[in-house]
Amino acid sequence: MTALNRDIPSIAHTTLTRRQKAAIVVRFLMNEGADINLTQLPPALQANLTKEIAELRLVDRATLSQVIEEFANELDAVGFSSRGGLADALKLLDGKITPQTAKKLREDAGVRLFE
Repeated sequence: MTALNRDIPSIAHTTLTRRQKAAIVVRFLMNEGADINLTQLPPALQANLTKEIAELRLVDRATLSQVIEEFANELDAVGFSSRGGLADALKLLDGKITPQTAKKLREDAGVRLFE
C-alpha cells in the first residue's frame, strides 16, 4: 500500500449503510452519464444524499460491483411503484367507482375536485 492509498479511506461493502449504497449507485449512474432528477425527493432526502455522496472516497471495484448488483436485484423484484396518493388513485379509478364514493373519498381526505 502506498502512502497515498493510506490517506484515502476505503469503503468496504460489509460496513455500508443503505444511504451509502444509495450514494454509490447515484454517483455511479451519474458518472456513466445518466441524467438523474432528484428534485422529486423530499428536501431532507436530497440533503442526506448529497452529504453521503460528498463523504464517498475510494470505493473498490468489488464493492461497487456488489452494490450495483444488489441494486439491480432490488429493481428486478419491483412489480410496480405507485406514489400518487388519493388524487392519482381517483384519476385511475375514474368511471370504475361510483361518483358518490369518489366524492366521499375526496371530502374525507380534503382533496380538491379540480386538481
